[in-house]
Amino acid sequence: MWVEAASDICRKRQDSSENTLNLDTLKQAPDIQFKPISWRTFFKKWRYPDQEIDQTIYDILSFLAHRGDIIWFETSPLLKQTIFHKQEILANLLKAILNHDMDATIKTLQDSLTITAPKKCEIIEDLRVRGMVSEEAMLCLWQPFNLSTGEVDAMTELMQKLELCYQVQEDESLPSNTLFHFPWLLTEERQPELDTKWPSKVPPDTTQLTLQVLFPYRCPDGLYEKFSVRQHRYLGFYRTKRVDWKHGVYAELHGCKMQLSHHQSQPHLNTASNATDWGITISVRGQNLPDLWRPLIRAHGDLMDIIKEDWPGLSYDKYLVCPHCVSKGLEDPTLFFGEMIDQPSTTARRSAKVPCQKSGEEIDADLVFPPSWKTVLQQNQDILAENITEPCLKHMLNVFLQEDIITDHEYEWVKPELPQHQTSTTRVVCPEKTAIFLDILTRKPVRAHETLCQCLQEQGQTDLLELIQ
Repeated sequence: MWVEAASDICRKRQDSSENTLNLDTLKQAPDIQFKPISWRTFFKKWRYPDQEIDQTIYDILSFLAHRGDIIWFETSPLLKQTIFHKQEILANLLKAILNHDMDATIKTLQDSLTITAPKKCEIIEDLRVRGMVSEEAMLCLWQPFNLSTGEVDAMTELMQKLELCYQVQEDESLPSNTLFHFPWLLTEERQPELDTKWPSKVPPDTTQLTLQVLFPYRCPDGLYEKFSVRQHRYLGFYRTKRVDWKHGVYAELHGCKMQLSHHQSQPHLNTASNATDWGITISVRGQNLPDLWRPLIRAHGDLMDIIKEDWPGLSYDKYLVCPHCVSKGLEDPTLFFGEMIDQPSTTARRSAKVPCQKSGEEIDADLVFPPSWKTVLQQNQDILAENITEPCLKHMLNVFLQEDIITDHEYEWVKPELPQHQTSTTRVVCPEKTAIFLDILTRKPVRAHETLCQCLQEQGQTDLLELIQ
């Protein structure tokens, strides 16, 4: 019975003319083999309880998606309703956008877009220089497929889900001015004007933290582009604050500047071989060291997650480049093992200084070792105390008590009193109580930090989560 229902979808790949399948229609439409019985009626016939029918159908779709027969995402509200059961249709839709023949794509837009000449020039320039595809351009390139409005929405959602692109609305006052940025389409080299914003030599009174992730032979195709897309959640996309080119990104963040680059490294001076490695470099510049570590660690975590998700087992090495050597402009800087970022932040440092082999000098350990989570918590305590809401604090206290991270006495000490006139929609903060709670956490093991991050994520306070990750 279960296999017969799963086979129904596979048959629709050959027997149906639809580009996609709609979940609700699939549940109610007559089944091909058991006509005129619908899926829902079919399962009721086998005495499935009503509450189990939907879950059974979801299980079947999950099985087919895991096997590669369909593409379907149960966790996305929009994509949950759309089943991509024809891989060839999906592949052709992607090829229409990610066409390496830029001239052919531009000619299609020039011939088919029915808009004014200035608007057409703007759309083509965005595509050619910035890797940006407007909604008008996307609909034009997909016109041969006769997609419904729902299928267009599902397809754009799918491309973002697969991290092929991200959506940009540069002017919130113009809802129709929606663009999609595809790093894969960029062809321009690094813009010369960036030399003033990010000069090759580090300016005085500025520190640069640099992480290099090197791959022997070559970097996997698509890894850098996917990494670039994932950074959009932090960097945003504004013409004045973020600049993309074929092999890099420059962005201005709060208190610092960041540059990502995908490059082929120079042969090492101490090796006889001329072999070169491909790598991704994450560099952050600024004057306040804690402001530099935060985006570097965050970007490192994203890159490691992508490798683990899509290229498990990939061979690579990572290094922290000595900031002192970088500031001196040394061609062959000291490299510290990048695994120091992965070490538990509670690791004690034996000295406030570490030796730089290439310069023969000692440098501050804070330039090489990321700050401990306790230090980060203390540095951001005021912001956290003023923004963690009372419901969030109560939720965290309950979780920490259940996990045996805090004691009953500490729970009662910190537990906030409910204000007399509070309603369910009142946003209440308890800065004094929250500060006490955070101070208690700095005396707990690293599990306290992990649980705190999880609680902030669950409560939707992602802006605070970014401060302490």
